[in-house]
Amino acid sequence: MKPSFRIAPWHRPLSAFLALALLLLFSGAGAGDKSALELFGARKDMALGSPGFSSPRFSPDGKLVAFDTCDKSKCENVVYDIANDRYFAYRDKQGRRINNVSFSPSGKKLTFVMRVQRGFLWWGEPQDRIVVGSVQDMRFTFVTPPEGMKAYPEFWGEEAVLFIGEDPTDTGRRKSKLLYMVGVDGKAARPLFKDFHKYKDVNTSLPRTRPLDFYEPSRPRPLWDGKHVVMSDYGFSKSRIPHAERHDVKHKDVKYQYEVLRILISDENVTPMPIAVTEPYKPASANAAKRLYVVGRLDRESAGGSYVHDVFAVRDGKAERVSRLAVYIFDMDVNPDGTFLALVVPTPDRSFINGRILLYDTRNHNHRELKPKAVSELLVHIDG
Repeated sequence: MKPSFRIAPWHRPLSAFLALALLLLFSGAGAGDKSALELFGARKDMALGSPGFSSPRFSPDGKLVAFDTCDKSKCENVVYDIANDRYFAYRDKQGRRINNVSFSPSGKKLTFVMRVQRGFLWWGEPQDRIVVGSVQDMRFTFVTPPEGMKAYPEFWGEEAVLFIGEDPTDTGRRKSKLLYMVGVDGKAARPLFKDFHKYKDVNTSLPRTRPLDFYEPSRPRPLWDGKHVVMSDYGFSKSRIPHAERHDVKHKDVKYQYEVLRILISDENVTPMPIAVTEPYKPASANAAKRLYVVGRLDRESAGGSYVHDVFAVRDGKAERVSRLAVYIFDMDVNPDGTFLALVVPTPDRSFINGRILLYDTRNHNHRELKPKAVSELLVHIDG
């Protein structure tokens, strides 16, 4: 079962509450510090690691790779300086969590999620905010209000940020996710897809009256052409078919599976990409090489019965395998020229799905594990 995006208020007897409190006390797990990898879904054939890793993201010059590292109580960012073999982290002076760090195309700006939980345990409400600022003077500002969970901010040029956030009109337990855009000045925040009316409501078969949503979206990654964004989602095409029509012959080949979606920002049009890989997901663009990379599932399973993957470079729908690990790949990014991958993979005993992060050389297939033990801090000032 996939994890809920938000946990409903607690309505159990007092005895159940006490049992829960004891469980949290001894496990050290805080409800308010769930990472993006938990909030946005993960296939649970293995446990989530502690410590564990997620959201790798190279800088535009390929010299740095940022990622999130989590222990039992919190998730925070770490940045690896590849040439100098050192680790540092952006830290808020007030001690608030910084996750999902991403760089602007010039490398002069950063965006990230400031993750805050208000309330106690299951009564808590997420109050995540997207933050944007200057790498040079380390001054940052909030560009979104605090309501709801948010993740995966990505610059669209230098003056706007794309991110995934909750649909505020969704009253369900597991909130639908929308793709948003906001200016770096915090103005004009809005969900994308003006043309959502062309899709049918799955319950009524009538035109949709709500924004186009996603179930398990990946980072929205801008392509080198400055026009498109790519991201993956689970069951996007199937979820667009009304329930009454899903058994029609014309839809017999549409399955629940991962798909890579190409989004033309100018007219906000979404198109599934034909890629010759089984269930491609986590697309990332090597913009200097003008090539798309995806994680693809191999046609076999591990000894433990879990899916195994490798990374494929894609051009004109054709795929070339560029890694040789044949392991479950939880998350991935590629540097601008396609020579290095940052891969989140399981521990050797396969006990944790996200227990290691590797720097993988696609030219000779050598790799090394990143182990951020000594991490220096760079303090940031956030106005507001």
